[in-house]
Amino acid sequence: MKKFIIIVSVLLLWVPGALSCTNFPINIGAMDTLQGRILVESMALLITERTGLTVGIHYFKVWEDMDKAVAEARLEIIIEDTSNGLRRLDMEVGDDPQQNLETLKELYKSKEMFWLEPFAFRTADEKGLVALTAPVISRKSLSQFPALPRLIGKLSKKVDNQALQQLVQGFQKSEKPPQAARDFLISQNLI
Repeated sequence: MKKFIIIVSVLLLWVPGALSCTNFPINIGAMDTLQGRILVESMALLITERTGLTVGIHYFKVWEDMDKAVAEARLEIIIEDTSNGLRRLDMEVGDDPQQNLETLKELYKSKEMFWLEPFAFRTADEKGLVALTAPVISRKSLSQFPALPRLIGKLSKKVDNQALQQLVQGFQKSEKPPQAARDFLISQNLI
């Protein structure tokens, strides 16, 4: 038995990508920002607590790395905002955030990714244009876990500007950001 465990351990260390982020049923990615961390930690905890699924959390320094992970099907859910999404596709950002969202919904279908209900908070880009931030989920995950959009939608409705500010303060004060996310989810009766 010892030999078997040693051989498996050596193989896992030797095989490239054997311990990659695809070992989890659901992998969530976002940019490595405070807002990205808040949303991913909250969403991961919600999914784990309500479904029992193990969630992998992945942060990226540059968008190209996250796009590559999506293209390689290593991420099932990402956090994206409409202004950034349009700019990365070399598209003009319009004045109507809802129309921007509809445009992106159509464009992302070719990537086998679908925009879910946006979070209730709004941000503004450097030009002052309002952006919506939303989870984007893969077609594969939708077929495997059809209840996820509804579950994530419950969180999206609760995270408005005030709640986001509350979460930011909780994350900045806490030595353990997942605890701040847990406290928020409990206060909103989500877990």
